[in-house]
Amino acid sequence: MTVLDPALLDTILRESRNPNTPVAVGGNSTVAQVTVGLKSYAVKNYSSRVDALSRQEREWKALVFLDELVPGLAPRPIWRATDEPLAIHSWIHGSKPELGPQTVDAMIGILESLQNSCKTSAFDHQFARAVDSISNTEDISQQILGRIKAQERDDDSDIAQVSSHIKNQLVNLNTNSPTPGGNARARMTLSPSDFGPHNMIHQPRASKYSLIDLEFFGIDDIHKLIGDTILHPQTVWTTDLLHQFLEAANRVLAIDQKWLEELLPFLSLKWSTIVLGRMSRLDGRKVNFDLRGELRDLALFYSRLAQPGDPGNILSRIIERAGSLSAPIQSNQKD
Repeated sequence: MTVLDPALLDTILRESRNPNTPVAVGGNSTVAQVTVGLKSYAVKNYSSRVDALSRQEREWKALVFLDELVPGLAPRPIWRATDEPLAIHSWIHGSKPELGPQTVDAMIGILESLQNSCKTSAFDHQFARAVDSISNTEDISQQILGRIKAQERDDDSDIAQVSSHIKNQLVNLNTNSPTPGGNARARMTLSPSDFGPHNMIHQPRASKYSLIDLEFFGIDDIHKLIGDTILHPQTVWTTDLLHQFLEAANRVLAIDQKWLEELLPFLSLKWSTIVLGRMSRLDGRKVNFDLRGELRDLALFYSRLAQPGDPGNILSRIIERAGSLSAPIQSNQKD
């Protein structure tokens, strides 16, 4: 781990607050790119959320672990504040990749590295479970109900409509599930929780892909990670690319296809609550009316997608939606 000279640390932090410093704004944090001499640093500020310190701590532990076990897969941890949600990581030069065959191969390679690291070292490091980790469908059901309870508002008819639809769909799923509550076929891996091209950096000169944004990192079921990656609203699949991803997941990661198919409707319903949460946080200004409508439609799309026993329909409709998606949600799945 890099030890910063105090004078250099002061310079980096001061420049991160300079209005001319480029800042990337995400759904849960901001990252300032600070260049001192020939070296760039990522100054990450987590303070936009109430659980900012826990996010900072979880990501720091993930980066320390990966820097030791899989160097180069993620940014190097350099410094973190002890009294505020602020950290400095190495800056990875590159850009977010477009989803294509090469990117899909890279995604599978990253997942394989995380799976292998979990097998060899993760439990020795006493990694916590990932945020919203699961062992069965009952875990997802409880997460869905908890999110609905937190987001319901008597004065908002749109949120009430979507919440009601989600609850009805959840009853239908649990009633018609072939194995109510799931049959504990989960297999654990190290999980970023929020995975896809939107949280990767491609470095063309090095022919390398790296992983960023590990605020929810921990141990989770690999089938849930695969399912969330398929359903993520920022990932635009084609038939060929989704087939490539699933075929490689079966071959390289040895997933249980039936368990993944059973999880998909529950995960789709969970995504409906994630989008609903984004919608509930809009402040009601007129400028947000169009976005609000898009989020409502997307939440209902995921809710209607949640039909038991029909994984082929889920996959085909995800592809159809991707073809005309305007990506109204650009926030982490733990929103």
